[in-house]
Amino acid sequence: MVYSLLSWTLDHVGPMTYRVEDAAIMLDAISGYDKNAPTSSNQSLKKFEILSKRRLDGIKIAVAKHYFFDKTRPEVDPKVIKIAEEALEKLDQLGAIIEEINIPALGKRRCSCIGNTT
Repeated sequence: MVYSLLSWTLDHVGPMTYRVEDAAIMLDAISGYDKNAPTSSNQSLKKFEILSKRRLDGIKIAVAKHYFFDKTRPEVDPKVIKIAEEALEKLDQLGAIIEEINIPALGKRRCSCIGNTT
């Protein structure tokens, strides 16, 4: 694993590809437990590549709208919210079950992470 010079709270990895299938292959390659990453989870994962090759019927997608779609937060861009809502609509059309969830401690967790960058 390669680690950046940035704080782990500022450095995020994600595949950028032209096709969904390629993103799934890349995500399979980079996902999983990392003993050197303090927020890494040791839970077993489904293969993203397999999921990308079928409809989304029955796949549940949890969305914490109360936090990530909160237009009163200055760092939340309304344009990004609109794009995310359009993406959720498309996922719903493809058969996914979009479930709105509430994570009360989410704001507190974010504050504690920001404190780690100083």
